[in-house]
Amino acid sequence: MITIKGKHSVLEALLSDVKISDITVFDQNPTGDLKKIFQLASQKGIPIRKQPKNSVQSRRLSGHQNVVATITQLHFDSLSSLNPQNNPIVVALDHLEDPFNVGAIMRTCHCLGINSIIMPKDRQAPINDTLIKASSGAAYYMSLIQVSNIANSLINCQKNGYWLYATDSVQGSDLHTIDAAFPAILVVGNEHSGISKRVSKIVDNHIKISMKGQIDSFNVSVATGIILYELNKQLS
Repeated sequence: MITIKGKHSVLEALLSDVKISDITVFDQNPTGDLKKIFQLASQKGIPIRKQPKNSVQSRRLSGHQNVVATITQLHFDSLSSLNPQNNPIVVALDHLEDPFNVGAIMRTCHCLGINSIIMPKDRQAPINDTLIKASSGAAYYMSLIQVSNIANSLINCQKNGYWLYATDSVQGSDLHTIDAAFPAILVVGNEHSGISKRVSKIVDNHIKISMKGQIDSFNVSVATGIILYELNKQLS
């Protein structure tokens, strides 16, 4: 279960089909967005409690904007659910650590119509309230595929017709020279160590983004967004 906090996160959860077990509003007379949350929860038959703004639970939680909810689960699927026709572009995360980055990548994917993300079960940023907030609620709409071994899973995807592309700021081909083949999986590496050696060996091509200035790399979520935009453009 995941506890989410804040008006936007809870509203987005209510507007999606994610499963919510209960909601607590720290306001005896909710107005505005809190009133809307109360009404939507009532329509969906979700238990909702009112507590004073200065209650013990309210003081214990920070940044909740007077509302918290408990999600029982997001949308998790198996690797076998990937269909090249329905999922021509997929993102795979190679052990990212920062939930802000993962959430931002989910937001970009959702905005570009990319619905599936492959991620390791272990040594990966946790799926929590921070990640969901960073995704602006996009996490509610994503198909999340958690795997035990990212390299083996990508090899299986190759066998099913996917082309593998990896971000690489050093040895990659320039993004503007890439003529991508589809269906495609963009593999995004760890914020510090990049793509793991085994994954790097199995991908079909490495991609880098030409840069100006003195800083040697983009933020991983920004780089992912730039490359996904180009892949999406080529696909269409």
